[in-house]
Amino acid sequence: MNQLDRLSCGKHISAELTQVIHRIKELYGDNLEVVSARGDWITIRARKITDTHFLKDLMDKKDQIFPKHKLNEFQVLCPWDLRSGKGIEIHYLGNTRNEYRPGYWWV
Repeated sequence: MNQLDRLSCGKHISAELTQVIHRIKELYGDNLEVVSARGDWITIRARKITDTHFLKDLMDKKDQIFPKHKLNEFQVLCPWDLRSGKGIEIHYLGNTRNEYRPGYWWV
């Protein structure tokens, strides 16, 4: 996924987060766009559907996307409105739980 490589500018992206993005890419194909990548945060969007619908679809397909034994190590966040930006943010927490906010979130 060269778009992810280009946006990460050579910064390390965890294998867990990369695997999740590849699984989402398998589901959405060319409609998936990586908007930004910064450390353990990646912002993605799906062309032709709204962010709210995309968020709900990701949650419905969470068993296909996220490793079951590591589901609590990821946050999936969506902007409340367009002023907050476009796309869905996926945050890999790894072993740091200090920023953990489970469930559906709009920021």
